[in-house]
Amino acid sequence: MNDNRRKVTDILKLLYENTDRDHCMNTYQIIDALEQMGHSRPDRKTIDSNIRFISEDLGYGIEKEKGKPNKYRWVDRMFELDELETIADAIETSGFIDSKTSSQLIAKLKDLTSVHMASLLDREVINSDRCRQHRSHCREKLNLLTIAIKTGRKIGFRLCEYDLNKKEVLSSDEFIEMTPYRLIWTANHYYIAGKTEGETDIELFRISRITDLSLKDAADTSLPAEFNVDEYAVKVFDPTAENVSNAELCCRNNTINDIIDTFGMEFDITRISDDQFIAKVYTDISPAFYAWVFRFGGDVRIIGSDNVVKGYADMLAKQR
Repeated sequence: MNDNRRKVTDILKLLYENTDRDHCMNTYQIIDALEQMGHSRPDRKTIDSNIRFISEDLGYGIEKEKGKPNKYRWVDRMFELDELETIADAIETSGFIDSKTSSQLIAKLKDLTSVHMASLLDREVINSDRCRQHRSHCREKLNLLTIAIKTGRKIGFRLCEYDLNKKEVLSSDEFIEMTPYRLIWTANHYYIAGKTEGETDIELFRISRITDLSLKDAADTSLPAEFNVDEYAVKVFDPTAENVSNAELCCRNNTINDIIDTFGMEFDITRISDDQFIAKVYTDISPAFYAWVFRFGGDVRIIGSDNVVKGYADMLAKQR
């Protein structure tokens, strides 16, 4: 690489790493930095000419602020700071990404912005449900499952569980063969939805409980007509439950944030008084759902349907 080309490359590097919309380098700072990088000391006109070439001929978004001296900043980046912060927060709080991988990913994010903005990606966000240490091995399984779905392949696997020594053991020697349809993320876990050999219903298996995963023969992995993705996605309490149904909840106004946090925005709401409303939600009807209702101490009451009301009463009776 000739000296002029190396100089242009180093100017590009200096501006990329040290400037952004809020931070600039002036002509003399660039000259001093280039000298420290082993270049003979260039004059001001050469710097301006090089940066004009970088901006106009190479198409990089360098902004010039005329003055004595001129100032330059890199303003056109692939990601804005708020976008990088959003990604960093998602990585930092993910229960699926282990702490070591989280640090590595955020370090790579920092390479996408200036040193000034990079420091803001050291987020102070805490995940209170951060059982990460056993989940890093799931990434390889996810990659294999994605390949199976995209290329139309069956998969084979066995299921494992933990013993009282917290060691993984096989649930059984049975080897399961499945046609995978969709990966689903819910309740801080990944699941694979599909049909196993000999079964007509779609089943869900938690990825962290799958072992000995392998690709098998070709299959039709397109979604069958009877598979409702949204129906599976709203299983917020127990993704393996089969008892998904509508429920009507009579709620005090002070619970609206909890209802939205739990069920999202896709539910019907009807005001019935100044301090109460009815929420019609679609969820799995399980002990976990009943326990969720119980914790509101009467501020959320189940009023329909009849089978849901009866199920709640039966569960409370068992606790006496």
